[in-house]
Amino acid sequence: MIDAMAHRGPDGQGVVDLTPAGGALALGHRRLALLDLSNAGLQPMLCPDEARNAAPPRGWLVFNGEIYNHLQLRRQLHGEGVRFVSGSDTETLMWALARWGEAALSRLQGMFAFAWCDLRAQTLLLARDPLGIKPLYTAQQAGRMGFASEARALRAAGLGGGGIDPRALASLLAYGAVAEPLCAVPGVDELEAGHALRLDLTKIPAEALALARRWRYAASPKAQAWRDREQGVAAAAQALEASVAGHLLADAPVGLFLSSGLDSAALATLCARAAPNTHAFTISIASAGERDEAPIARACAEELGLPFEAITLTDAFVEQRALGFFTALDQPGWDGLNTYLISEAVRERGMKAALSGVGGDELFGGYSGFRTLPKLRWLSGLLRNLPAAVRNAIAKRLYPHPEQAARREKLSELLAAGLDVQALTLRSRRLFSDAQLRAFGLGEALSTLDAQALPAERWADAPLEEVCAEISRVESRYYMGNTLLRDADVMSMAHSLEIRTPFVHQPLVDVIASMPGRWRRPEKGRNKPLLIDAVGADLPRRLLGLPKSGFTLNQDAWMRGPLRAPFEQWIDALKHSGALNPTLVEHEWRAFLDSSPQSGQWSRAWMLGVLGAWLATA
Repeated sequence: MIDAMAHRGPDGQGVVDLTPAGGALALGHRRLALLDLSNAGLQPMLCPDEARNAAPPRGWLVFNGEIYNHLQLRRQLHGEGVRFVSGSDTETLMWALARWGEAALSRLQGMFAFAWCDLRAQTLLLARDPLGIKPLYTAQQAGRMGFASEARALRAAGLGGGGIDPRALASLLAYGAVAEPLCAVPGVDELEAGHALRLDLTKIPAEALALARRWRYAASPKAQAWRDREQGVAAAAQALEASVAGHLLADAPVGLFLSSGLDSAALATLCARAAPNTHAFTISIASAGERDEAPIARACAEELGLPFEAITLTDAFVEQRALGFFTALDQPGWDGLNTYLISEAVRERGMKAALSGVGGDELFGGYSGFRTLPKLRWLSGLLRNLPAAVRNAIAKRLYPHPEQAARREKLSELLAAGLDVQALTLRSRRLFSDAQLRAFGLGEALSTLDAQALPAERWADAPLEEVCAEISRVESRYYMGNTLLRDADVMSMAHSLEIRTPFVHQPLVDVIASMPGRWRRPEKGRNKPLLIDAVGADLPRRLLGLPKSGFTLNQDAWMRGPLRAPFEQWIDALKHSGALNPTLVEHEWRAFLDSSPQSGQWSRAWMLGVLGAWLATA
């Protein structure tokens, strides 16, 4: 299993075989060293008896991620008498679990997935961070249970089946990503974000004792908790600075992904204050012309005094390097190529971690939906009771051309959503409609999902009263969680690079989520006004009036050019896989080839090609 994840940790490995009462347990780990680069940070890590005598040890820990407040926790533990022998956050986490048990989870600030084997209680605790930055998969089969950071490791151990789970396939085609707790690999589940699973090791196989949700988004913004917006801006500024400072903590080089977008520019501004030698990197696409983000990113870095490098992607580079993206896929997904390409280049330049602006749009209201969905909600409320034919006619009037069929179908579905903000937000993210999923042959799979083509067993929350706050929560949980964070982890770790996401940080999220949603709404031509005001006057002003962007690639042209041959093979493989209606698969591919580059048709053809590539190795 650990060999299947060698790319995640080239700096060390370890395996320990344990024999709890009634069964056997093995823990393995691959290390990417970022804090305390010595062997003192190797895992699995044994927690000795506190007296460090001949008494039995407390337990073993395997841990993936970073605990950004580990120095504060370490001081608390030291005050309780714990003596540390390393500077690693792994040892801090280990002693926190040994001393405080599951209550330690509420004290952790960071990204994590870990397994804590309590030798005295004969239990195994599996846990993920509140926002789901680090993944954790589980599988149980024929009296065996396994867990890992990637599903491929479970498959390497003979756990999980072949092909693709039909419910996961429906979710994938609906949204371009498999929604947790589903996994594309049959028989494998993903532990949901913010959850902890405790297992009884005295049973064969290990028996679940408790599955608990340890954190949830604020129930509703607390306008009364804030004196005025100025106070909110000051609190946001303090939380942002603290988050960036924590995410820069490392004993190895940490870089910055810098696009021409506002989120990464805000991080660059905060990095320039906290660590002015932080190297910034961007992607430059040779054929992008005026759409190339490198000139703006370079100007931003120069204004802030940060070292900077633009990594140029030519068609030859894409043809040579992009195929590795399809091999790196742990689960099929629509996104992630940009992360794969820049992560490879940044790792080659000596970085072991990089800050990313992922999460800024969800938290600070950057997506166009924060402007359009409230209007669509009003319109949908008026039109939802009209016959479907009338709604379809309205959509066709707005999008009359054949190339606009996907937009027409999406608008028709949005007009039927009514006042449900979650439904509106999710439908705005749809790739294929329910009607298309049934045409692909997925009617039975859809019957096991809820009305939004999501797992029916997901942990539902009551909707928030404020529309912007609810959009933020839904985007964070579903799009950010299932697409952006998963792809950031898999595609960066494919190159042994750790992506750190300062905007996806529980203390920061808690502060912003408690504020009135209207503070995040675009105002007077300014997008993300709360973020702009919180970062302050040294944020490069040239970015404020620019349209949203962020490492945008040219997949349409590449699918017609350097990647056409492999895509033809993957589409053919998908047609012969039996997973989908081959006639409709061929229709989507031909519709893309016949479309104009401006139509946006490439995204659905891309998803089908990715699926075909993944199934070819499943």
